[in-house]
Amino acid sequence: MNSRRAQLYWFVLFTGPALAGFAVFNLWPMVYSLWLSFCQYDVVAAPRFIGLRNYLYLIGADPAFWPSVKVTLLFTVVQVPLSVASALGVALLLNQPVRARGFWRAVYFLPSILPQAASVAVFVYIFQADGGLLNRLLALMGITGPAWTTSPAWALPVVVLISLWGFGYPMVIFLGGLQTVPRELYEAAHIDGAGTWARFRHVTLPLISPVLFFNVVMGVIGALKVFDLAYAFGAAQGLIPGGPARATLFYGLNLYQQAFTYFHMGLASAMAWLLFAVIVASRGSTSASAAAGCTTGTDMEHHRSRRLTFLLTALLALGALVMVLPLGWMLLTSLKTFPEILRNPTPLIPALPQWVNYQTVWDGFAYHRFFLNSVFVAAMVVTGTVLTCCPAAYAFAYYEVRHRDLLFGLLLSTLMLPAQVTIIPLFKAYAALGWVNTYLPLVLPAWLGGNVFGIFLLRQFFRTVPKSLIEAARLDGASEWTILWRLVVPMSLPAVLTVVLFTFLWSWNDLFNPLVYLHSETAYTLPVGLLYFIARAEQLTGGSAGQVPWHLVMALATVMVLPVIVLFVAAQRRFVEGVAATGVKG
Repeated sequence: MNSRRAQLYWFVLFTGPALAGFAVFNLWPMVYSLWLSFCQYDVVAAPRFIGLRNYLYLIGADPAFWPSVKVTLLFTVVQVPLSVASALGVALLLNQPVRARGFWRAVYFLPSILPQAASVAVFVYIFQADGGLLNRLLALMGITGPAWTTSPAWALPVVVLISLWGFGYPMVIFLGGLQTVPRELYEAAHIDGAGTWARFRHVTLPLISPVLFFNVVMGVIGALKVFDLAYAFGAAQGLIPGGPARATLFYGLNLYQQAFTYFHMGLASAMAWLLFAVIVASRGSTSASAAAGCTTGTDMEHHRSRRLTFLLTALLALGALVMVLPLGWMLLTSLKTFPEILRNPTPLIPALPQWVNYQTVWDGFAYHRFFLNSVFVAAMVVTGTVLTCCPAAYAFAYYEVRHRDLLFGLLLSTLMLPAQVTIIPLFKAYAALGWVNTYLPLVLPAWLGGNVFGIFLLRQFFRTVPKSLIEAARLDGASEWTILWRLVVPMSLPAVLTVVLFTFLWSWNDLFNPLVYLHSETAYTLPVGLLYFIARAEQLTGGSAGQVPWHLVMALATVMVLPVIVLFVAAQRRFVEGVAATGVKG
């Protein structure tokens, strides 16, 4: 297709939904949010311009602003290096010829696919002061454990540990990068006398540095935007959000409270833009510290002695035990009786497995409604993502039109955009349209190219399809639509499955958006439904004050995580191959 006009036509047709989504869900909300940051706005009255007063109040008078900044920065400084280092170390081990590598990879990835509402609930129960699994293990060694989750000194470290449990995403991306490093380079370095550390430093690290930089940048951005983890940590214990004593008052949680609890929309918009400015600044400064933050791990040759292979397997097994222990505790707890839960210490294994707990939460508390709601939302989001991301990625990969790279760069820039920047204008618009408490705010962005990460991944893979095949199909009379869906997409199936898996997990696990837009119990998705159950457990179960039916909570969490476990186990090989083939280079 040599006609510039024809290329422009198909480019506009294929990228139209994504560019429209960029304008509707990003550009306009950004501009309006910036305007609101200079206004006093409480939803009831019209916005009133007050200049820089919101920013001055935040910096000089707001009692919660600086504590939330401190908590977020502490979390970022500690969590990101530990998470990236753990992910890189495990990826290096998995990149060796150990037996059952697919099994180990699945085990280490499993925690990252848990909805944070579920994982936080599991860890809150594990870290309970009375009867918690951790304090029980410490008691066996004669150590009295503290009140981990309700102590201001220990609450934030516990949140860091919970977040570290889910380093699966950067691990898989690292593994994809490591699989592209030529083995010949390691062999040449070995012949030259380079040792293990020298090969890692001079061969592995330089070749995966773009992937390393990508993981560090995404880790920093994710840490600065933390919300689901912080909200679920308080909700799972019945604490005031940010408790105890503001020890877990993350910036994103503080912003949410200002906007949707106190309805200080102008003040919250100012907070959102300050957060955006910090994220943009951090992206430029992260490059210098990317390598310094991850100087752990070791690179090994392909052929190892049996003794060293056994050592690698033992290390993987030890780490895997830590990864699956919370899942095992969740499953065992879900099969216990209420008296067994209340007993101190709680028995490790139920006397008689209570499978009826699952029927109780499924039918007795209408949990099936939350499950079906999540299935519907995830299915709609995945379908919309595939139908809009594939054409957009194809257009950005193959059509030579003016300003193509500029438009693609604008789309990519939204990866750094915190949802908090756009959420207030979008909420205002959806409320005016009567769409609040419907699934349209959750689904519509996916049908307008809202998954920019999916467009990026697919574009990277589509560019590996030989242009000669596309040109041959055009000579045979195939339309661009036929070439996309019958040639390029089938040849790029691993990448498409990667996008499907990522999208399903993000939708299934999402807590922030359903919490903002869904206000009816019958409309709740699983993450909101789980926290709703915990908050009202006493009324729902008829229990005494302060007695959470953790056996039912763990049954809810198990049902929530089971579908994504099955999905990943079934598709993990193609998922990893898709990530590796896209050549994620930050």
